[in-house]
Amino acid sequence: MSDGSIKHWGCRVDAAFNVQHIPRTTVKQIMCATNQLVLLLSDGSIETWDNKYATLTAIYSHINTTNAVQIACGHNHSVALLSNGTVMAWGNNDDGQDNTACETLTDVIKIACGMCHSVALLSNGTVQTWGSSVACKNNGYSLTNVVDIYCGAWFSVALLSNGTIQCWGANDNNECDPVHLTYTNVVDVTCGYSHSVALFFDGTVKCWGSDMDLYESTCLTLTGVQQVCCGYKFSMCLLVDGTVRCWGDDKFKPCDQDYLALKNVVQIACGYYHAIALCGNGTVYCLGAPLAYAQQSHEMFHHSRRIYDVMLPSDLHCVLW
Repeated sequence: MSDGSIKHWGCRVDAAFNVQHIPRTTVKQIMCATNQLVLLLSDGSIETWDNKYATLTAIYSHINTTNAVQIACGHNHSVALLSNGTVMAWGNNDDGQDNTACETLTDVIKIACGMCHSVALLSNGTVQTWGSSVACKNNGYSLTNVVDIYCGAWFSVALLSNGTIQCWGANDNNECDPVHLTYTNVVDVTCGYSHSVALFFDGTVKCWGSDMDLYESTCLTLTGVQQVCCGYKFSMCLLVDGTVRCWGDDKFKPCDQDYLALKNVVQIACGYYHAIALCGNGTVYCLGAPLAYAQQSHEMFHHSRRIYDVMLPSDLHCVLW
C-alpha cells in the first residue's frame, strides 16, 4: 500500500494474518493461496501464515536459509528458489510435492506450482517436475530449450525458445490437447484450473482445455492484448489501451459492467472466481463474480470497488489453489 502496509481480503479474511510488523521496504514478493499467505522479504528470508492455525512462522529459521529469490504456492505446499540455484519445499507431502528429492536440484532459475505438484526450470533449458503422479505423467523431462514454465491445477506448460509450447500432466479436460502443438510465435502463457491461454507476438490469443465453447468465440476476436490471466472457468486480458476484456462461464467471471468500466489498467491477476486490476494511479480494484456474490460475505467481493492505493511499481499475484 502507499503507506507501506499490507492488506488482505477474501473468503477467509477472519484468519489472523497479522502482517503489520513488517516494514514497507522489506516485502519483495507476496503469494496468496487457499490455505496460506507467504511473503518473500528483501533479505532473502520467508515468512508464512497458515490460516488453519493462524500463526506466523519464519519458515527458514530452522534450516538457516536467508537467500530466497522467488516463491511459489500450491494448494497446501510452497516452494522457494534460492540464490544459489537450489530449491526448498515445505507443507503437505501427500503426493510428494514436498519431496526432499527437489533439494538435490541445482542451476534452477524459475519455479512454478500447481495444485499438488511443482516444476523447476533449469539454466540449461530443461525442466524437472515432482509431486502428484497425475500432474507429472508424460512429464517434461525430455524437453530442451525451455524459457518459461507455467502450472495449471494438474498439468504444466513449457514455453520454448522457438515460440512453441509443450504440455504434460492430466488431460481429462483436454488440458494437453494437441492443438497447442500447432502454435508458433507464442510469447507468454497463463493457466487456469483446467484451461490455458497463449499470448502471441502479434497481440492475439488462443485457448485450449476445458469448456472451450465458453472461450473461443471471444478470445479469437481479440487484438492488442498485452497480458492474460486465468481464473477457474474464465480468462481476462489487458489490452494496450489500458482496458480489460473477460470471457468464460458467467457464473465465475467478473460482471461485464464492472471490468468494462476500468481505464488505465497496468496489470491484472485472476483468482478462483475473482480478479484484481492495478491502475496507473496506484489504485487496485477487486472484481467479483456472481457466484462470489452469493457465497462470500466479505464486502470486497460484492461489487467492483476501489480497494487500496499501492506503491508503484508493484506486482500482483493470485493463486487458484
